[in-house]
Amino acid sequence: MHFPDDVIVRSATLDEVRIISSWAQRESWQPGVGDADAFYAADPDAFFVAELDGELLGSISAARYGTEYAFVGHYVVDPRHRNESLGHVIVGAVAPTLEGLRIGIDGVEVQVPTYASLGFELVHWISRHGGNPTAVLDALPASVGVTVEAVNEVSEALIDFDANHVPERREAFARTWYAAGSSRQSLMVREGQHIVGLATVRPVMGGGSRIGPLFAESDDVAVALLRECALIAQQWEGDLFIDIPDPNEAARALAARCGLTPGFACARMYRGGIPELPLEQIYGNTSFELG
Repeated sequence: MHFPDDVIVRSATLDEVRIISSWAQRESWQPGVGDADAFYAADPDAFFVAELDGELLGSISAARYGTEYAFVGHYVVDPRHRNESLGHVIVGAVAPTLEGLRIGIDGVEVQVPTYASLGFELVHWISRHGGNPTAVLDALPASVGVTVEAVNEVSEALIDFDANHVPERREAFARTWYAAGSSRQSLMVREGQHIVGLATVRPVMGGGSRIGPLFAESDDVAVALLRECALIAQQWEGDLFIDIPDPNEAARALAARCGLTPGFACARMYRGGIPELPLEQIYGNTSFELG
């Protein structure tokens, strides 16, 4: 069966983005509780669904940050209709909106050759590490001299610090993602008036919790943020997960010290140029869905 003449690819509603998030859970991608609402608020025009006779069959997102960069995610096709060209229809419908932009993706291993054939270059792997948050607390003593604060207001300084760790400033996303809410908590560390660390922790659909991002200018700051995230995560039953760029050896060593073991992985790939990012400060990726 082939869909090019029948399928409709259109913008998704918030309720449909929530459905897409449930698909991500079905794929064992462990979306965070409330992620769909935060993603949609950051860029309502980023989400698309493939529809046939009123039935949703697939999805994709293409979130723009600034004027020169976009991140593609939420690429899911109903398992009943895979290998039937539906994915090509979805990508083909969205591709014209991304012309001339640098594009980033986090691709599952099986799709890497396909993305490479479309001009994407594999830069590094990002591995999800997971384990018991209590074990993290047992492994990490309270950090002397590092004070972790709750983020109660998303300031320009916080948005600037976030922007230092991503390919292009993402103000709308940052204002939504780091805002305090019932299903997430963001934390920061300051030295004087300067932010030197930032992290968010939230519960996962189906149980457990995820950290994303964890940006830190030093190991001591990373340790303090990870410890505080683990403390908060104890309220949500299940394991704690963090997605670590493989080039950050200090982050991987910290995870091993805490009993967080690697499992699921995605390939960070770019088309249109590779950005220079301080990977040594990225102890945890923000999300596989929106970069």
